[in-house]
Amino acid sequence: IYKIDYDLLDFVFEEGQYVEPKYYLPIIPTVLTKQNLGLAVGYSMHNISYNPINIIDACLDVINSRENAKQKIKTVVLPYVRGIKQGNWKYELGNDGKQHWVNAGEWKYNKAKDQMTITDLPYDMTYEDFEKLLCKLEEKETIKDWKNISTDGNIEYVITFPKKFLEKKLKRGEDSMALPNMFKLVKQVPDDLLWLLDEDEKLKYYNNCYEVIEHFVKFRLTKYVDRKKRLVKVLEQRYKENCDLVKFIELICNGKLKIRNRSKKDIKVDMDNFKLPMTLVSTVPFSKCTIEERDELLKQNEEIKKELEYIRNTTEKQMYINDLNNLRKELEKDFR
Repeated sequence: IYKIDYDLLDFVFEEGQYVEPKYYLPIIPTVLTKQNLGLAVGYSMHNISYNPINIIDACLDVINSRENAKQKIKTVVLPYVRGIKQGNWKYELGNDGKQHWVNAGEWKYNKAKDQMTITDLPYDMTYEDFEKLLCKLEEKETIKDWKNISTDGNIEYVITFPKKFLEKKLKRGEDSMALPNMFKLVKQVPDDLLWLLDEDEKLKYYNNCYEVIEHFVKFRLTKYVDRKKRLVKVLEQRYKENCDLVKFIELICNGKLKIRNRSKKDIKVDMDNFKLPMTLVSTVPFSKCTIEERDELLKQNEEIKKELEYIRNTTEKQMYINDLNNLRKELEKDFR
């Protein structure tokens, strides 16, 4: 995520040395992949963490959308908290008449035994907090007792109610969410408040994660323009250096260029005539001046030419798409 385009980073120069860069160049907006809480005066921010697989797909939507498309992102970007099942996130209408993300645990009833078994907790409920809640309910005699029989990360709390309590509660047709709400098993996720610094270090407000993704992708694409130019320049330079080295080796092997027992001044005259840099004389050991070494360099140049052709024929958008697809393959196992 972070090592790509490392050599395009703009490093800060402080106290006579380069320190950290102004910003890194991840290929997805990583601010959305973790829960954040910022308390800057006047510009507090917070957000839930989102599934990086969905973020990748949303980035691909932006890249592949037409410039004048009204809806650039078709992917639904789901919240993601490790250990919480993806199916337990719902986008629902709240009491305020607005849509919000809601996360729920999992439960089932056994009326015959007056028991409720809870097999998953909401994203922000710790085991400790949940057990404190159960103890309070037990002290008030709202519940008879409870047991934690969870094993190997599989949550299982068995709660026993007073006799016939559960049957009566469910038979009367009371609010089906009354018991889950009593155990705080359903949580409305606070809406994101996205005050973020953009690439120019200017504070900007984003209405939702989709606006962040769209802004990020448009900026990130400009860096692929820089990458393409840099790669072409680096490969062209490597090709030229190999060509010079091949020429130098051939001149040494066929005796047209002599180095031993000659002054630097005379050698430089010959090197200038052959249009070769003088640095080759001091950097290339005689053990490298062989036909085998020349053939290896010629082979390398064929590969460099192929790579140059590929880069020149690959658009900046396709480079970005390739990086995103490769990242998606790496993350699929962990985030599906």
